[in-house]
Amino acid sequence: MIHEKYEASVLTNEVIEVHLDYLRAGFDSMQAALPVLRDKIDRLSETVDLKFEKTNARIDALNTSLSEKIDKANEQRAAGDAGLSQKIDKVAEQSEARDAVLGAKIDKVGEQSEARDTALGKRIDTLTEKVSKVSDGLAEVQGYQKALFWVISLATIVAAIVSIAHTLDWI
Repeated sequence: MIHEKYEASVLTNEVIEVHLDYLRAGFDSMQAALPVLRDKIDRLSETVDLKFEKTNARIDALNTSLSEKIDKANEQRAAGDAGLSQKIDKVAEQSEARDAVLGAKIDKVGEQSEARDTALGKRIDTLTEKVSKVSDGLAEVQGYQKALFWVISLATIVAAIVSIAHTLDWI
């Protein structure tokens, strides 16, 4: 087909019929292959559906198994919690008993200490009284000592005066 510039392309009927024959042959072969393709698609669809069902069954089995394991673990945890709670309560009771015994011992030691403090206070008071009496006695002795010192001093002075008066023949 050769055409001049600005001339429209035109196909002849023979050319169109040749093209249509090729298209019809291709369409007929496609029509013949279509049932085979449909069968293959149906088989493939069945295979995929079967695999989905198997996968879903596996997932359901795993879900059930996992749920059972979780439930069992929760039961074991609950049992462990209960056992631990009992142990904690027992230790708390033992601790309270020990605290009571220690409290009684502390009270007893406190009473003994208080009795010792009272006895020691009485001893200190007695010693303080004795020291006070000794101190008073010492003060009294010091007073007597001073008086004796004055008396001896006066006696010495009188003896000296008498001696001087005797030496001067005044006596």
